[in-house]
Amino acid sequence: MDQQLLFLINHTWAHPALDRLMAVMSSLDFWWPFLIALGLVAAIWGGFRMRMMLLTAGLAIAMTDAVAVRALKDFVGRPRPHEMLEGVRTLDLASARPRFLALAMPLKEEYSVARIRPPRGSSFPSAHAANNFAVAAVCAAFFRRWGWLLFLPAILVSYSRVYVGSHWPLDVVVPACWVQVWACWWLSLLRHSGAAGADVASPSCTRNIQVCWQRERVEDASLICGGGDRSPYGGCVVH
Repeated sequence: MDQQLLFLINHTWAHPALDRLMAVMSSLDFWWPFLIALGLVAAIWGGFRMRMMLLTAGLAIAMTDAVAVRALKDFVGRPRPHEMLEGVRTLDLASARPRFLALAMPLKEEYSVARIRPPRGSSFPSAHAANNFAVAAVCAAFFRRWGWLLFLPAILVSYSRVYVGSHWPLDVVVPACWVQVWACWWLSLLRHSGAAGADVASPSCTRNIQVCWQRERVEDASLICGGGDRSPYGGCVVH
């Protein structure tokens, strides 16, 4: 089933109009400068909640990538599709520095050949899928009106990893699912301290966030925030 779905995405559903988009979405090197610039802008001008979201997203990536994903990759050792199957189509941006210059260059396209003894690989699980879905879950928790939109690029990035021949379908589906379970559990712990559930837009509440986060100090937090209503998670809500 995994192999059949792989060739559907990698061959049957492939189209020249999608090739460059999928290669771009799959290339972390292409996005690094933009992500760093966006993160700096958000940290400087985004307000306290945005900074808390960035901090939480960073911790989520550290835990999913460094602890869970890397450990599982070494333990499972699953070869990538192009390392063990014949005819897998691999796509990548051309070599260029800075990376965005590759947009004006032809894509690198190759077809794999079968190997008698494929090497021990690092296909499962996909770090791209795990990290992107972890960030999407964090954004959705902190910014419920628009944060869920981050799941759209997470899905696109995960799909692109199969499209370009770097991962099996299960390599992206499994981490996408268990990261959501883990994120819900972890964020529920933060909500108990008011980190994600409180509106900390008030400057006075921001200056005293250590107090606002403590459930046992709810009454003090209400006074600090100028008489605002209390959040069900123990933080303060400013109208």
